[in-house]
Amino acid sequence: MKKIKMTYLEEGSAYYVLQDLALGFQKSQLLFTAIKIDIFSLVNDGINTVDLIIERLDADREAMTFLLDGLVAISLLTKSGNIYANTTVAANHLVKSNDNYYGFVQNISSSYSS
Repeated sequence: MKKIKMTYLEEGSAYYVLQDLALGFQKSQLLFTAIKIDIFSLVNDGINTVDLIIERLDADREAMTFLLDGLVAISLLTKSGNIYANTTVAANHLVKSNDNYYGFVQNISSSYSS
């Protein structure tokens, strides 16, 4: 059997798999924080810039920018100029008014804490 050599950045490589696992915690914390403060519903309702969101939530600009850009990086939001928008997954499953709301995933994960 011939062994196939993969580069370390290729999907499926050991490096790629391990890095994905290592970053999993950070990704989940971005998701859980956004669910907790209902970012996806705000964006859905047109409160979709850093200025509008920090005004509504009385939040820190730098922290909110970090959160929103992190959500862009994990494909839950998109950004065009200074305007954020929900991706299809976020719009369908992370907006509280949607029948297919999956925001409860945060509660499931907390039941596994040690």
